Parts: sequence; structure tokens; C-alpha cells
Amino acid sequence: MVVAALAKMIRSTKGTMLTFNAKKIAVIAGLPTHPVVLTLIKEVIEQMRARGLVRRISKSSHGVKYAITRDSPFWLLAKAGEKTPMLEVIARD
Repeated sequence: MVVAALAKMIRSTKGTMLTFNAKKIAVIAGLPTHPVVLTLIKEVIEQMRARGLVRRISKSSHGVKYAITRDSPFWLLAKAGEKTPMLEVIARD
């Protein structure tokens, strides 16, 4: 769900960089914004960050803000309209 929400956000963006946090992903995906759910979403995003698909912009008492740019392989696949299962494979590998 996290990957699908990110792909949806990328497809609808007009710019070259998308900023987001775990709560924004939860809202887009239609998930509850309970702390345990946000922690799970953050874990998926951190795994993507470890693979170089997402960057962490800032970390504060309000949480962590992430960014994905058009240089990311994930961005290119999402913009090309790649199906969600392929995006999940890219995010997992």
C-alpha cells in the first residue's frame, strides 16, 4: 500500500521533486494515522531509502520528511505508469 500510494503521488505531481512524510502516505493510502501504522509506513520508507530510492530531507520533533526526485528509478517507473507489483519488487530488491 505504501508503494502504491507513493506511485500515485508521483503520477499526480507536476514538479521534479515530491516531499512527504509517513502521515501523508497513510492519508493517501486510506490507512488510519495511528502511531503503530505510521511506524510501519516509516519502516517501508526507510527500506526504500537504504536502496537509494528515497532521500531523507529533515528530521525534527515533528517527524521525518522524505523526498523523491525524478532521478530515482522508482520515480521513472511510476511516471511511466508501471504497475504496482513491479514497483513493489523494485522497492524490495
